[in-house]
Amino acid sequence: MPSTSTPLYAQWRNNTATWWWQDKGLRLCMANIFILFLTPYTQGFDGILFTGLQVLPAFYSKFHPSATELGLMAASLGFPLLVVPFFAQWLADKYGRRPLVTVASVFSIVGPLVSGLGNTRGTFIGGRVLTGVGNGFIQVTAPTLIAEIAHPRFRPVVTASYQPTAFIGAVVCSWIMFGVTPWHSDWAWRVPTILQCVSFVPVLFWSVSPWMVESPRYLVYSGQRDKAHALLAKLHANGDMADELVVNELNEIIEAREADLDKTSSFADFTRTPGNIKRLLIILLFGFISQMSGNGMATTYIGKMIVIAGVVDPLTIQGIICALVMWLLISALVTAQFVERLGRRPILLWCLGGMIIALALVTAFSALVETGKQYGVAAIVMIFVFGGLYNSAFAVVPYLYMTEILPYNLRGKGLSIFAFVNAALTIYTQYGEECVLAPLIPVSPIALDAISWRYYFVFIGCDVFTLVAMYFTITETRGHTLEEIQVLFDGPGLGRVTTSATDEKGYVDENEQK
Repeated sequence: MPSTSTPLYAQWRNNTATWWWQDKGLRLCMANIFILFLTPYTQGFDGILFTGLQVLPAFYSKFHPSATELGLMAASLGFPLLVVPFFAQWLADKYGRRPLVTVASVFSIVGPLVSGLGNTRGTFIGGRVLTGVGNGFIQVTAPTLIAEIAHPRFRPVVTASYQPTAFIGAVVCSWIMFGVTPWHSDWAWRVPTILQCVSFVPVLFWSVSPWMVESPRYLVYSGQRDKAHALLAKLHANGDMADELVVNELNEIIEAREADLDKTSSFADFTRTPGNIKRLLIILLFGFISQMSGNGMATTYIGKMIVIAGVVDPLTIQGIICALVMWLLISALVTAQFVERLGRRPILLWCLGGMIIALALVTAFSALVETGKQYGVAAIVMIFVFGGLYNSAFAVVPYLYMTEILPYNLRGKGLSIFAFVNAALTIYTQYGEECVLAPLIPVSPIALDAISWRYYFVFIGCDVFTLVAMYFTITETRGHTLEEIQVLFDGPGLGRVTTSATDEKGYVDENEQK
């Protein structure tokens, strides 16, 4: 394997400028990526939306929801994520990533419009279900497509930056909710509900335009090698079909495809080899810690945590929440820019260690609030530290790392497993005592009301468990192409392409292109 300090692709001749905005091919590549960056907006927006709706008098005046109905209204967006990602990964592998971006955009636009313009609880819930379907499609499709079209020089940073852009939606929603709270008409809840769809309007138009691209890996796997070659050349070498980087990228994809020709692809594949078992364990760990680290309390139930810390003024609480959301966005985006320099494993382990210390201090300071207000201030400061550390690791690394370690035939399946685990635990931790599942499970708000700061110990234990598990399972992947990373998990049996533009197997002969 090549040294992580000098990536193999850096040794290949490449017809591109140093900076992506300096040539046409990379501009088109990055334009597609920036459009896909708009897709997590809905997820981040919703993280603040329903929390804000629950304190709007106009919302309650309109729907008069019972406790069970309110829980169903909240959970309705998450339930499709238990099923849709598995269907979406099958469609993405069969028909390509590009069409599913269009499908996801339609659902993600129609859903908020139905909820925001309807007049019954049924239409509000139905619209949120449609929005959840759109989220299920996009969570499997967008991060995969970004990883598969990005130039190797930029892939780590752009893939790591994907999920943090969700906090743009959270920031926008937090200030919208702040602005509409004094309103007394139905538009107090209609406006923020409808605005959840705005980011998908440009995504929809782009997805049906001639500038939207398909995954070159999908094209190879569907037997369209010439189209894949032309697309790689267009995006990564300004149309130079004989470019050494492009030729080697194509050869690696072809070789990976040939290695998979005699293999059936199913979810059972995750249990058939040591490498795939390790991949599955990592996916489950990411899904687990994404909701069981304590981050759900520090977002959805941050109001309760602030009250426990001794702050009760509503306006002060709202200001703290707005500041926290902006801090989470900044911390994640900054870390994403250095993910290739710092490495995936160090970011995960160091941030997890810091999260454990920060949450322990939040617990200790919250326990001492009654003895002095300064402890409440200290607890809030440590909540900010905890949130920044969590976002620096788990809003940055999971989608990057999973798209790296999963081979093409398991990439969509792995992301669908992650989405399922994430959705299931989101329902567990965030939908409160009014959730229809509440009689069956001890969800977070019940525990917070019953034992206050003592509930934090549950998440400290989850963080310690995950730190130990990740120490033994996370393999560093920086400095490698997607196909090279397979060798780290599966051994050299996959084989390697040569570093010259003319592969010894003859997949692409550079001389034939001249």
